Amino acid sequence: MKFFHNICISSFASFGLIIVLLFNPGPHGIAHAEERKLVVVAEAWPPFEFEEDGKAVGIGVDIMSHIFKKMNVAFEVRILPWARAWKMIEAGKVDAASSISRKKERMQYLSYPNEDIWTSEYIFFVRRDKKKTSSMSYAQAGKENLKIGVIKGNTYHEDFWKAFPNKADGTLNDQLEEAADAETNLRKLARGRIDLYVVDKIIGRYLISMMNLEDEITWYDNILFSKGYTIAFVKKSGYPRLKQIEERFEKELKRLKKSGQYNEIQKKWIKENPRH
Repeated sequence: MKFFHNICISSFASFGLIIVLLFNPGPHGIAHAEERKLVVVAEAWPPFEFEEDGKAVGIGVDIMSHIFKKMNVAFEVRILPWARAWKMIEAGKVDAASSISRKKERMQYLSYPNEDIWTSEYIFFVRRDKKKTSSMSYAQAGKENLKIGVIKGNTYHEDFWKAFPNKADGTLNDQLEEAADAETNLRKLARGRIDLYVVDKIIGRYLISMMNLEDEITWYDNILFSKGYTIAFVKKSGYPRLKQIEERFEKELKRLKKSGQYNEIQKKWIKENPRH
């Protein structure tokens, strides 16, 4: 009787678990008890992702919020310097990275969807008192031996690296100077410590307005290169069903763009051009 009693209890417990799973579905129809938040790392790229009052905000955060809410996936975004974020990706300590470009060396650690969250157009920013023409090329910057600000660990277009290749020992070209983030580069530019800063035009214009540097800094009109940025998923992550989440995220991102809601999210953050 005791054996029969235990079997009954076990059967009822299993039946109860099935009922819970059926009536509390997760993003793919199955609930997972005490499932943790999906952790996304991002570099500070206002207005796409940045920290405001201790909270991650921006275009990319709003897009993720819209899509992950539809998928019933709880998530958090951590804004970190890129070098630190990358170490966490390599170690599998996070689940995804937002606003990240595609690079062959990264593919052993990351799975990239085809759809971009945004496409950037990179230009040179310059001090107002040093801008003499409407455009600035790599060749001209090289000829004038101008010091160019870059971000440590960031990838740039192959033409950029051809124009400013690393030295024989693998160290950075003498014309390039690294900083931890975009704000630091713009401060250095405003103070005359570098001559140019190469960055996405939306990010650069947003930042010089936010940092009240419009009187000191302007930009060249010509586009140096374009790059697509997406959310990539960490291969070493232990998060459940991550590949299915990646596939669903990409489908929902395409729907968001087609519906027009994507443009509305961008308009919330991108204001009229600051003084040129």
